[in-house]
Amino acid sequence: MKRLLISWITLILMLFLVFPLKAEAADVYYGRLGAGTDISHLSFADVASHWARSSIYRLAALGVLRSSGPDFRPEAYATKEEALGMVVRLAGKEGEAQKLAVGPGEMASYRTPWGANYTRLAQNMGIVTPAERASANWQAPATREEVAYWIARMSGLAPVYDSEQHPVYSFQDWARFSSERIPYCATVVKLGIMSGRDAGMFYPQASIRRGELAAALDKASRIILAGQGYKELSGTVVRVSSGGQADSADTYVQVAQNDGLSFYVIAGSDKEVFVYDRTSGKTGLSGLLTSGDQVSVLVTPQNLVAYIEKRQVAEASVSGYLDYVDSVKRIVRATASDGKSYELAVSPLCKISLSGYPARMNDLVPGQPVVMLVSGSQVSEIRGDLPDSLTSGEVNGTRVVYGTLFTKTAGEISIRDENGNPYTYSLTSETDYYVGGVVSTYYSLKTGDYLKLTVDSQGNVIRVDVRKDAGDLAVYRGYLDEVKAAFSTVRFTDIYRYENGDLVKETSAAKTLKLASGAELFASSNRLSAAQLEAYRGRYAFVVTSIEGGEERIVRLVVRGDSERRINGKVEELDAYRDCMTVKYEPALIQYDQSTIAVEDNRLVDPDMVQAGDMVTVLAERKDNSSVLARVIVIEGTEEARYTIGKGVLDEVLSRSSIQIDSLDCLENNEWDYVGSNREYYYDALTYIVLATSSSVRELNAEEFYNLDEDLEEDDILFIAEGDRILALLVADGIEFSNEIITKGAVTSLDSGSITIGSVTNWSGFTEKWVAQSDNLTVKTKYALVVKKGQGGSASKLATKDAVYLLRASVGGERDVYAAAILVE
Repeated sequence: MKRLLISWITLILMLFLVFPLKAEAADVYYGRLGAGTDISHLSFADVASHWARSSIYRLAALGVLRSSGPDFRPEAYATKEEALGMVVRLAGKEGEAQKLAVGPGEMASYRTPWGANYTRLAQNMGIVTPAERASANWQAPATREEVAYWIARMSGLAPVYDSEQHPVYSFQDWARFSSERIPYCATVVKLGIMSGRDAGMFYPQASIRRGELAAALDKASRIILAGQGYKELSGTVVRVSSGGQADSADTYVQVAQNDGLSFYVIAGSDKEVFVYDRTSGKTGLSGLLTSGDQVSVLVTPQNLVAYIEKRQVAEASVSGYLDYVDSVKRIVRATASDGKSYELAVSPLCKISLSGYPARMNDLVPGQPVVMLVSGSQVSEIRGDLPDSLTSGEVNGTRVVYGTLFTKTAGEISIRDENGNPYTYSLTSETDYYVGGVVSTYYSLKTGDYLKLTVDSQGNVIRVDVRKDAGDLAVYRGYLDEVKAAFSTVRFTDIYRYENGDLVKETSAAKTLKLASGAELFASSNRLSAAQLEAYRGRYAFVVTSIEGGEERIVRLVVRGDSERRINGKVEELDAYRDCMTVKYEPALIQYDQSTIAVEDNRLVDPDMVQAGDMVTVLAERKDNSSVLARVIVIEGTEEARYTIGKGVLDEVLSRSSIQIDSLDCLENNEWDYVGSNREYYYDALTYIVLATSSSVRELNAEEFYNLDEDLEEDDILFIAEGDRILALLVADGIEFSNEIITKGAVTSLDSGSITIGSVTNWSGFTEKWVAQSDNLTVKTKYALVVKKGQGGSASKLATKDAVYLLRASVGGERDVYAAAILVE
């Protein structure tokens, strides 16, 4: 015990010496024993240029993938035995399988030492029958359906039924699925673990290749490992240092996350980490890490580092003006000199200087001209000037304001801020207009546009930037049947229109559209004239149209390549300097170029306007390497990551500030997603707590809730949280919600026990789209939890015109509809 205490004291002192940044409050993770010797077995010789190499390296480092030689053979078919073994290892059940008593006679038909054990485990779990286990050729290739089914069953993913099986039935070859496996395969497709090979085709009975299997298991790991206690951290390496002692070869790596907090990775000769450099394709150990690297770190439940993936990010410079500074969350928003807008996290080690003198974030003010150096996703240095005239957020008499356009004339423009307050400013002949960073005109402004105005001290608008548009665009994919350059017309056949994340077949057999003045035409990244476009007859193209003079015209067209992929999901990272981004659960790096069509709120925007957290649909083509090239990016909106709506069972009130929840489900993309059990959340004196029984509803303060702990345990709960802090909590004792529906709209009227919602849209789990409702909706608020401006409360917090996102349901056998959870957007 004494020796252990001395070791910890030594470690803390070492962190103080090496990293003088509150090391005592940071998390520390260690390399794994044997990782240094494993590197030779993990760096497969034949995957360096394979599209799934990132997935292969990651799962090999976890021990999920194994190969007896120097090659992985990613294009070879995976046998049933090895595919099942990979799924068993990913599910964390290899130890359970190895402990099974398997006789020598059962091992004869298997190639690996544990092959018979894997199939015996599958038999014990009811995944295969004894007859199937005995008669199946386990050296034959595994099918795509088998892999999807095994992933769901072995990992405990819940099957889905009724309309939730739509992901399978959307494939043209759905009838080739085994009917008894559809509920499980639908879950795997719905979670994005597996998708179709071609547009509209899954090929369930086709053999699966080892690289394809690795990609599917990698996506599954993002869901399954979290339930096993793994966690994935990301950030920027700010410092790498040796232990500083003659007898210590340890390497200390400090990683700063976007929230400003740091964690540390300690590696050495006997406890190394496997590192994959996604940019260069190299594999190695901690020696590959350098300051400025952007990394993703996978940590085991034992706080050991299983895998690090890095992207070497060159430092880039952004020059412009600050729009907003949050020194607490360490975030800055700025408008660059080229008109692009940025929101960036500031590194905790960011060097700030004003007029050559050291400064702090508190010294930065909106409107200030700055030069920012960006490393990865964080600002590493800010340089600026602080002239004497800079006061109250003004630089040389200018300031920045935001609002929604509601009226304009040739000499004035009027906006409403987020609270609905009107403000009017003057337009002059010197006012500049920008849309998505591109120079535009006064006539491009539309009522409802969300604007950023740069205003001088006299109230004159210097510059107008359209941030969100109320315009009207249409996106198509069609076959270039005829191009008449002399008449500026293009005739399309086989036409599909983009609607709510999908391409929907048009009823008309053909469509002829005129080119708008200044229409942009592309093949690859090359600009085309109308005459040059004639050479691409017989190809497919993506097209954006708008209404000009009452006529639909082409404003942008890009010729499609030979392949097509549709990717839906949340943007995890965006690198505007390398023109690429990543999407959650999608292993391929998504690149874009000047020809890429990007649409947000019915306006063409620069692809650099995409931000982390945006929900996007990408229509892309595969490139020669492991990336894809986006031809169309539609920004559907931003996932509300600030708040979580969850439900489960109150397992235990742990203390006066925390509870433990079992059977926890949370709303993810408007659908309930199982999270797990034994999850800890926190409450405090500001938490709005309601106890609802069949006969009454009453509010509890935090002390009353704590004193009733044993009476409330095992009751169902519904809550709204910010991070792991509960803002509002409903304890349901004897009541049950059913027929739950997600709805969006705006409050039109309020009564003592109900509210009426207008502009109603409801989420359809069957079509996975928002569906408009023609009439208003009235819901009762007896059980409602409301979160508005970061505070929980009852329906009394609502006001007319509040935009709301709500979970509504029935209670018991009543016909009335009740609001359960309401977020004011």
